Amino acid sequence: ESLEFEEALHAFARAIELDPTDAESHFWIGRVHFGHFQELERALGYFETAVRLDPEYATARWLLARVLKQLGQTADLEEHAAALDRAGKREWAAAIRK
Repeated sequence: ESLEFEEALHAFARAIELDPTDAESHFWIGRVHFGHFQELERALGYFETAVRLDPEYATARWLLARVLKQLGQTADLEEHAAALDRAGKREWAAAIRK
């Protein structure tokens, strides 16, 4: 199973080499680091990049906010919650505000 995740990381890294502005690939690398490997610091950078490249990417913003919250970096949480509200993701925004 870990081998499959490693292969996925390599595939998305290759996609980023081909197109560094691909928010989706940045998101998925962050998702693997966050969800499978529990590497919050590594996931953080990828989620930040995905949101910077596509500020309307609600799922990336949601996971970015979750990582920030888990790391105790709460300064920008309200900004992310407000963006999630605007995107119609009120349940996600409420969870960030808890």
